[in-house]
Amino acid sequence: MPCKIQAGWIFCLWPFFVLHAQKGPLADQFDAARAFAHVEKQVSFGPRPPGSTGIQLARQYLSEELRRHGIKTREQSFQANTPTGPIQFTNLMATLPGKSSLFARPHPLIILGSHYDTKWFPKQRFVGANDSASSTATLLEIGRILSLNPQALGSTDVTLMFFDGEEAFREYDAADGLYGSRHCAANLGRDTSRAKAMILLDMIGDRDLNVEISRGEPGLAAKVLEAARLAGCRDLFSLMDHELLDDHVPFKQRGIPSICLIDFQYGPQNRWWHTPDDSMDKISAESLRAIGKTTLHLLELLAK
Repeated sequence: MPCKIQAGWIFCLWPFFVLHAQKGPLADQFDAARAFAHVEKQVSFGPRPPGSTGIQLARQYLSEELRRHGIKTREQSFQANTPTGPIQFTNLMATLPGKSSLFARPHPLIILGSHYDTKWFPKQRFVGANDSASSTATLLEIGRILSLNPQALGSTDVTLMFFDGEEAFREYDAADGLYGSRHCAANLGRDTSRAKAMILLDMIGDRDLNVEISRGEPGLAAKVLEAARLAGCRDLFSLMDHELLDDHVPFKQRGIPSICLIDFQYGPQNRWWHTPDDSMDKISAESLRAIGKTTLHLLELLAK
């Protein structure tokens, strides 16, 4: 331990340097093994459709992990009618505040979202390693990193949103699907005016990763591509030739620049999507790393 002797006192400087040392770029702190373990834990709870024991266990796990890193969580519970009858849904949210500033009131806000439910199937066991555990795990790891670097994004706040009820019970239409994000977007209040962007992650763990970016936000899409370049994985990203209906859309309808990062080619001819084949052996920690690093670079670009 390096020490300095002065006037009969010994000052040990090592703890000071440890406490005040820079932790390095945010993206380099992304722990893909930790994120992969979060996927495994969610899958261990089994199917996680709204109202199930599985999703209750998943929500408890998410809350405990966030609180373990000093991140306060809050639940947003509501009931909605579905094709199978009334269902109770619960969104989970956590805000990591930016540093205080006399010149930034209110703080700008970036919303980072993932759904944490799995689609309900009456006759098959669907555990959703990719859809939705991969994106949810990535948000957990990003939350941990931001909690360790509270000054990294300046005065910008980041709210992590874990949506319940993204999946339709039958087929997507105006009343079936996006239950959690529709409710959340409708109840943003003052956060609507201060939100700079809404970034949605969905199905991003595929071991053969090919990420598409939803269209409609050219400026935001350009920042995603720049973030991917900085992360060293620009070749994994492309632009969709159409818009996609997902949890970012209700926020876009509120006037918030919103974009979705998704790999919608899951297995040959997308045949692993919404099947029992969506299992741990189909995803990889390296895919989680690519998305995690890109998202952290994107947060920094948006916060500037």
